[in-house]
This record gives sequence, C-alpha cells and structure tokens, in this order.
Amino acid sequence: MTEVKIDPKLNKPMEKALAPHADDLLAAPLGTRVVAIVELAVVEHAEKGEGDDQVAHVAKIRPVLMEIATGDDAEHVRRALRALWTKRTSDGTLTGADDQERAEATLRFSADLIGGVE
Repeated sequence: MTEVKIDPKLNKPMEKALAPHADDLLAAPLGTRVVAIVELAVVEHAEKGEGDDQVAHVAKIRPVLMEIATGDDAEHVRRALRALWTKRTSDGTLTGADDQERAEATLRFSADLIGGVE
C-alpha cells in the first residue's frame, strides 16, 4: 500500500497568490472553507521499513501553484470539484455511466465559466 504525504513548504508563487487573501483568512471564523485550484508536484518517493507491513511506500507531494477562487468563481470551482468527485466515485454504480457523462459536461461548463466564456 502507498501512503501520500503533503509537504507543507510554500514557494514564492504560492506566497504571492495567498498574500491578497491573508487579512480575510485571518478575519474568517475557524472552520471557514476556501476553494482554490491547486497544482501539485511529486517531490519524493520513499519506502518504509520492513517492520511496517501496512504501508510499504510513501509518495510526497507539494503544492506548487494555487489560486483562491472568490465570488462567483468560488461556486464554479466547487461545482467542478463535485464533478471530479463524481467521476472518481461513480464507476460501478447503477447510474455510473450517466453520472460520468453529467460530470464531464459540468467540468466543460465550469471551465467555460471560470475562463469567462458564457
């Protein structure tokens, strides 16, 4: 089994992307959710010791690019997030094929909205 770990280091582009939102994040109540589009890079592969038979491998990922969605864009990104979840989880269900098709359409539509094309 492979375990995935997230490296919390922020690079300069991510720090710049977060900077305009810093005051709002500080003022937000704990538990407030923020939607973002994130690009991840695989930065490390490792193997665990032979004594640990549950997890044999570790893949470490690090966020390298991120933009926080605000206003209407936040809802469009949430819609795309739900569509990606549907694509990942609907395989093998009774309505899987229809769900996959709707998810694909939602992703195309969300991309058009986020890109400003209506």
